[in-house]
Amino acid sequence: METKEELENMNLFELDTTKKKKKKKTKKKKDKVEGEDQGVTEGTTESVQEDKTENPFDVGEKYEYSDLLKRIQDKMMANNPEMGSGVKFSIPMPNVGPLGSRKTMWANFNEIITSINRKSDHVKSFVEADLGVESNLNEKKQLVIKGRFSSQQVKQILKNYLKEYVKCNNCKSHNTDLEKDAAIRSYILKCKACGATNTVQKVKKGFHNLRRGERRKR
Repeated sequence: METKEELENMNLFELDTTKKKKKKKTKKKKDKVEGEDQGVTEGTTESVQEDKTENPFDVGEKYEYSDLLKRIQDKMMANNPEMGSGVKFSIPMPNVGPLGSRKTMWANFNEIITSINRKSDHVKSFVEADLGVESNLNEKKQLVIKGRFSSQQVKQILKNYLKEYVKCNNCKSHNTDLEKDAAIRSYILKCKACGATNTVQKVKKGFHNLRRGERRKR
């Protein structure tokens, strides 16, 4: 027969063993958590190292500004040989004088519109709209303007026309064409030097003196 003291000692021994087992389990869990944390830190360090090796601002070969500028100039000259020809644009000065007491004649009108490569009707409409008068072409293709105007006034009108309907806004060349686009019902300015295109405004209608028949219709 076992004594009471021996039984108590056995019970205490069993309790101690259970306590030791629990400590072992917690230690395993702790080791597992530490292992996971270590794996996470290793993964993050590897990703950081990969990010450091890949530079998002590395675009490849770098060029100097002068080299890029030269490449642009060479390409423009290859596509537009006339651009660097150095030919200066010049047109004759308007030859303007009085015709009678109430009219003004632009004697070299046809010569000027030929030099700027524009149609007479378009330039004539611009002159009429600017001065607010009527005009017509005689048999010598000279422009007869109703009213007395000085050569300085006609020169300023021509200057305004060149700026609006001849000069390229991109390269400032006067070697351009003016074409009418039926789709948009407007004129397009095309530069022969740089190839740029620009839509220009329509010529506003100028003054029109109503006659008797036109007054009755209205």
